[in-house]
Amino acid sequence: NGNLKGFIGGNRPKFRKPGGGVISFEGIAKSDGGIDTGKQGVARDFIGIDEGAQLPLEAILMLFGWNRTNKEGQRCRMVIASNPPVSSVGDWMASFFAPWLDSDYPSPAEHGELRYYYIDDDSNSVEVGSGEPFYIGEKKIFPHSRTFIPASLSDNPTIDENYQAKLQAIPEPARSILLSGNFLALREDPVNQIMPTEWVKAAMLRRVKHPISPEGIPMCNIGCDVSG
Repeated sequence: NGNLKGFIGGNRPKFRKPGGGVISFEGIAKSDGGIDTGKQGVARDFIGIDEGAQLPLEAILMLFGWNRTNKEGQRCRMVIASNPPVSSVGDWMASFFAPWLDSDYPSPAEHGELRYYYIDDDSNSVEVGSGEPFYIGEKKIFPHSRTFIPASLSDNPTIDENYQAKLQAIPEPARSILLSGNFLALREDPVNQIMPTEWVKAAMLRRVKHPISPEGIPMCNIGCDVSG
C-alpha cells in the first residue's frame, strides 16, 4: 500500500481500501471442538488463510460457509497458503488435495487445474464432473471448484540463504518436510498414539486391493485407538 492511510490498528486491525471494501486481519479462536464460531454471519468474498496445515479440517469447512457475497458479479474465493503439515492436525490436506498430491489417485490433476467438489454429510470431499448444481434426493448440491499450486523456497523472492540455513537447523522430520515442500512426507506420530499411522495406511490399502472379504470368513479382529 505504501503508507498507513486507511489502516486501523488494535487487537482486530483493519484496512479500509481506497476504492471501498475492508480487509480484516483476524485469528482463529479455538473452542472446545476446535472450531471458531465467532466468524458466523459475516459474509466475506475473500478469505485468506495462512498456515492452513495448523488448523483442523472442521475449522476450514466452517469458514467456507461465510465465503459469500450479495454483490452481483463479485467473485468469491478462499486461498489456503501453507507449509506442508508437520503434525497429524494437517493430515486432511493430503486427501483434500489428493488429485494434485497423491500419485496413486485414479485421475491425477495438473497443478492449477480446476476440479469440482461437494462436502458430504461426513465432511468428506466428493469429486464431481463440473460445477453445475445437481440433486441428491430432494437436496440441491452446489459444487465448488478447487485447485492446488505448489511452491518451493526458491519461488519466494523475499527468502534468502539465511532463512534456508535456519530451516536446516530445526529437528527432523520438520526439517525435511519444510525444506522439500513435500505434503506427503512421513511425520512422527504423537507420543500417545497406540497404532502407528503406517499400520493404519497399510490396512486401508489392503482393503482397497481386496474390498470383498473371503467368502465364509467373518471379521475376526477389530481395533480402536482410544489413547487420544
